[in-house]
Amino acid sequence: MFPATSKEVNNVPPLPRNFLFVILTLFVTSSTVLAQTPSGPTRKAPPPPPPPPATDQQQFLSYWTTETGWRTELQLRNNQVGHDLIVTPVLGTADGTETPLSPVTVQPQEVKTVDVETAIGSSAPQLIGTYGSLALRYRTPSQANLYAVSMVMGVGHSIAFHIPWASLSVSPLTRASTATTNAVDYGKT
Repeated sequence: MFPATSKEVNNVPPLPRNFLFVILTLFVTSSTVLAQTPSGPTRKAPPPPPPPPATDQQQFLSYWTTETGWRTELQLRNNQVGHDLIVTPVLGTADGTETPLSPVTVQPQEVKTVDVETAIGSSAPQLIGTYGSLALRYRTPSQANLYAVSMVMGVGHSIAFHIPWASLSVSPLTRASTATTNAVDYGKT
């Protein structure tokens, strides 16, 4: 006649609504946690690449002089953070003769000043009173690790020429040489 109620079936009382809410919340929470757990092995980030190897580098400064009334000073800056930089200045004269000077060690983030006439000293007295170009040779992963400037100053006068470095590179495609330089700043001090 009448359908049976839940009280009448197997004498089991009906479940309270709060209990059903707790069961449903536990089910949703556990499925969310399981969905966030990685299913496979975890991947580690790849190790950083090794630093590039040090190679021979060379920069050129277009002018130096020890002629009477002029003084040339090299300013060398090591742009590296954790490594010393050993730079060998090589003086070139108009006849093509190269004369290496004593190597200069520049500490990380340091600017070292080298007076050319003092560096020549007694090792190459034939260069006193002459002029020419200058090469800076060093070994590092990048040419940009050294910033160099030649300061040519008039002794007793308020004039100085600020001559930054230039690099010479050969294009592998065209085999043509191209010069790269910073702007030259001529000014009075």
